[in-house]
Amino acid sequence: MAVVVIGESLNATIPAICEAVKNHDKAWIQKVALEQVENDADYLDLNAQVTGCDEMIDLPWMVECVREVTNVPLVLDSSNPPAIIKTLESFDGKDRCRFISSITNEVTVRKKLLPVAAKYNNRYCCLVNG
Repeated sequence: MAVVVIGESLNATIPAICEAVKNHDKAWIQKVALEQVENDADYLDLNAQVTGCDEMIDLPWMVECVREVTNVPLVLDSSNPPAIIKTLESFDGKDRCRFISSITNEVTVRKKLLPVAAKYNNRYCCLVNG
């Protein structure tokens, strides 16, 4: 089995990334993306969930920022199905949004996201509770 390295440093739970998302600090997001690529990340995990902000705007923005500086495939990491769907549709699901992370085991979430994952040929990670 091959080892796949997923860069997890573009996650809005990290204070500096949270601030970068709030301020749409493109330079900071791109700097962190490039640092992860330089450290051999095979994928970059993007999470733009910031309380009080609009992930429907912020997640596509974050994808665009990262796409400008690297060709590394992206992981959309969100518990917000509409934000994931909008992001995939914004880019017509093409090229580098290759993985959806954090799909919960809730039936309504699965029914929304799994067909979208299939439509855009995305891999996905489902979270299952006990």
